[in-house]
Amino acid sequence: MKRNICRVSIDPEIFRLGEIGVDLFFVISGFIITTSTRGQFGGLGESISFLWRRITRIYPIYWVYCSVLLLAYGIYPGIFSGIRGKPDIISSFLLLPSNGALLLLVAWTLTFEVQFYILFAVAVAILPERRLLTAASVWSLIIISRSLFIPTSFGLYNLPFDLFNLEFIAGCLVGRLGGHVTRRTGLVSFVLGAAIIVGSCALFRQSDGTLQGGWPRIMGAGGGFALVLLAAVAWESSLRPIVPRTLVAVGDSSYSLYLSHLLACALVGLAWKLVLPRPELSFHVLALISAFVAALFAGWLSFRLLELPLLKFSKLLAQSLSSYGRLLGRPG
Repeated sequence: MKRNICRVSIDPEIFRLGEIGVDLFFVISGFIITTSTRGQFGGLGESISFLWRRITRIYPIYWVYCSVLLLAYGIYPGIFSGIRGKPDIISSFLLLPSNGALLLLVAWTLTFEVQFYILFAVAVAILPERRLLTAASVWSLIIISRSLFIPTSFGLYNLPFDLFNLEFIAGCLVGRLGGHVTRRTGLVSFVLGAAIIVGSCALFRQSDGTLQGGWPRIMGAGGGFALVLLAAVAWESSLRPIVPRTLVAVGDSSYSLYLSHLLACALVGLAWKLVLPRPELSFHVLALISAFVAALFAGWLSFRLLELPLLKFSKLLAQSLSSYGRLLGRPG
């Protein structure tokens, strides 16, 4: 008797809406940078210290993943063909804006991160902290005005005017004002933000399942996540919740997870395709669950074995350079 096979499967296009995780990433980045630099404005030394911490946070482990992908590309050049084309090696390692392909697919987001760090370092060096929101407002107006009158392409000189920068600025705003929001206002902010995010996903899907870019995405995903983050800050400030250690571990390893998740999911997907190439719904569900678990585990392992040692080394190097500088500055 021929076995009946269920042809129902999870529609993979719906998962492309996960791209809005990038918008959350940008909003949270603006928030973290603003809150972590509180009280450190107004000096060149503070600016250099800030930039060193951020650069050593981003680049070392990123270079590890880039090197692995470069090695894979050297062994099998066709690995990127049909997906992104020939990679731009220099832009990939330096995180420069490029119209070509980057070795790591998510690296284009890190080009925005690095640019934001540089601009924020300038602000730390020359601005009093109370002028931060004023400067951010001026930057926002420049971005909005340019987007309305001058088409912007992705490139080194155009990067400061890209609409995605508004999501960093929204995060900065939450970082400055979040502590003054009441629990009731936070609840309203959460409901409104969640509704905007869901509405954006429903209304702005393109034919291929991806979320539209431009203003619909910035206002929908970026604005929605900023409101949800504001609610989270109000909730934490008023209730002081105890966060489970598992979630803390995931948060600690979030950058490693960000860098490794596509590779982990791809390997799991390949394994399922080779071992159990069946269309049953149950196999799709198991494949998704196993990919999710593998991504979390790979991120945690990467954090423990690679990222954490590299961060400790960077801190020791900074301390050594600081001690050496003080030694040279001593009078003879």
